[in-house]
Amino acid sequence: MSFKKIQARDKTDYIFVAVYDTNGVLLNLDYIQSNFANDQVYNIGFYIPPQSKKIGSVKVYVWNSFNDATPLAESKEINF
Repeated sequence: MSFKKIQARDKTDYIFVAVYDTNGVLLNLDYIQSNFANDQVYNIGFYIPPQSKKIGSVKVYVWNSFNDATPLAESKEINF
């Protein structure tokens, strides 16, 4: 999955990967922290552990922090 960062920052960015079941219930949430350069394209990989329910979608968000979930890039979604 590729994304292009849309806001320049000098602080740590957070990439969150959320796994939802077919009813939209959150099954798993994981994240990484990094300082991404503006106007660069990145490819990030995540391991999604086996789930007890059928996966309906996976969404990826790039936010500025845990406390203030301000988007820093367009979110991406994969539907199954």
